[in-house]
Amino acid sequence: MISLSFLVSPAVGAAIGYLTNALAVKMLFRPYSEKRIGRLRLPFTPGVIPRRRKALARALGDAVGRQLVTQSDLREAILSDTALDALTDLVLASISGRDGLEKQLGALLGEKELGAAKERLDGALTSAIVSALSSADLGGILLREGAAAVRRANPMLGMFLGDAMIEQLSPTVNASLDRYLSERGEKELLPSVSEQSERWLSESPAELLSGLGLDEKAQRALIGGAVRRLLCSCLPTLLEGIDLASIVERKIEAMEIRELESLVLSVMRRELRAVVNLGAVIGFILGLLGAFL
Repeated sequence: MISLSFLVSPAVGAAIGYLTNALAVKMLFRPYSEKRIGRLRLPFTPGVIPRRRKALARALGDAVGRQLVTQSDLREAILSDTALDALTDLVLASISGRDGLEKQLGALLGEKELGAAKERLDGALTSAIVSALSSADLGGILLREGAAAVRRANPMLGMFLGDAMIEQLSPTVNASLDRYLSERGEKELLPSVSEQSERWLSESPAELLSGLGLDEKAQRALIGGAVRRLLCSCLPTLLEGIDLASIVERKIEAMEIRELESLVLSVMRRELRAVVNLGAVIGFILGLLGAFL
């Protein structure tokens, strides 16, 4: 009988410990919803995690968004050399095709928006050119170059076009040119500017960069620097609009309990099994001690 007690008590204790911990692990999620008998809700229904899902979602959201993955962490990850190289490769791949810049921008912006943007750009370039010409001593330049050409063609006639005469005529010529530019400059220059912009847009970005005398290494350096500057300028505003804590909280709240259970078990299955087995070990030890006592 004593020998049987030493066998039965530890076995019963191990079984009770195993089953108790296994039931406790199951009750973390099961039952998925509350059970009722009439108006009376059965205790321990639903399981612990389904009953406390909102609090769990809020806690996990706070942990992920404010401690584990902060805005500073995101900024460092996005601005890392690996991420910037990948973005640079992506941009270079997108501009290396044979499609012209106009087609690529049209696919990105839409034909209507691209047409309006081109009109605004042509107008801005034309205005800038007219403004630059107006601020230059265009009359003096024309008079001096014209006088030099006359002297080369006819030295005798050139003697009458001295520097004093040029200085005297420059204000009048400049005033006439300024008046012409202000009245007709943009109208006269706009067709030429539009024609040149059409030629640029018909070329691919790679051809435009090559036309600037940039080899592949220089192009990569230029694009990489532009990507970094763009990200550095817009990242603070972009990251301020990303609330990781709220995203995680909403995702967890939207998950089905079965999905949440599968997620937790996929991560902690071994640890939870160890807890169940530990219950069996503790039950065995307690049963063995009971047999001795």
